[in-house]
This record gives sequence, C-alpha cells and structure tokens, in this order.
Amino acid sequence: MAITKHIGKMKDAGTRVAVVFRSLPEDPDSALVVSTDNLPSLYHDAMIQTIDSAEGQEVNELHDVLNRRQFPDGTNMLQSLHKGGYLIKVKTEDVNMMPRPNYTLPLNELNTEIGKIAKDANPEPTVAPESGDMNSVEAKNLLAQAETLEEQVKTMRENAYSMDETLRPKRGRPVGSTKK
Repeated sequence: MAITKHIGKMKDAGTRVAVVFRSLPEDPDSALVVSTDNLPSLYHDAMIQTIDSAEGQEVNELHDVLNRRQFPDGTNMLQSLHKGGYLIKVKTEDVNMMPRPNYTLPLNELNTEIGKIAKDANPEPTVAPESGDMNSVEAKNLLAQAETLEEQVKTMRENAYSMDETLRPKRGRPVGSTKK
C-alpha cells in the first residue's frame, strides 16, 4: 500500500488539511497548513493534483513544490495561498497525518522522527545566514534543488537505458556523416 505525504486532518474539527510547512524555523511546534475543504474548486483540484504528483510525493516539504508550480490562473501556488490567507498556523500536535487510509500519526511525532533521521544523516549543524539578503538564500536553495533534480534525471535516464539498452546514445559520429 502506497504512502501519501502531506495530507492530514485537524484533531478537533476533522478538517482535511495539506501540510505546507511541517514546522516553522522560529516556532518548531507550529506548522502551516491549508484547509483543502475551504479552497476554491479551481485551487483545490490543482493543489490535490500537485500533492499526488510524483514530484509532490518525492519532496519532504510541500512548499518546495508549491513554490515551483502555478495554479491554472497562472499565479504561483505558494504565493497565492499566502496572499489569499489560506495558510493557517497551527500547533503540530493538533494535526494528524494520514499517510494511509485508516492510519494516523500526529505531526509532532512525525517531525521528531524525521529530525532524528536527518540528524543521523547530517550531524553537522546548519546555521541560518545572518545577512538579510533573501535573494541570495533563495538562489542557493534553487541551485540545491537543481542539483537534486539533475541527480534524479541521471538516475531516471540510467533506469530507462537499463530497461532498453538500444535507447542509449552511441558515441561518435553517425555512419556516413563524414566526407571521404
């Protein structure tokens, strides 16, 4: 059974939410969510398609994908959700993640487990930049995302070649392309 990321319900009201930021840098016990039930249908359908997409399920943070995608009206998804007031700050303990049907996991517990895994994988502490130049930070994030995507492209290409070796480009010039 496949696991679905970024989908949850509020504990008290049972409102379905998409978790855009699992935690906030200045407040790790809070998250930013979007109530999918309250979105206009145009936004709702595009949001669900984005979450269900391969890209949406690969990332650990939904905001990464939303910042690169557009709603059908041509607006940036993350910016539109922010400007429209759809991003809601909630306590992580108030959100139950629903990775599979009939299974819930509190967001605060999920964050704790992800934090342990990340700490084991990257023991060096990361320091936030002191400069107020957010363009530089955003540019570095875009470059990091591009490197990740390049690695994924290489892996996908090699998987395709392993399935059908005839698709692999040949080295050198095609026969008959040079004058004698």
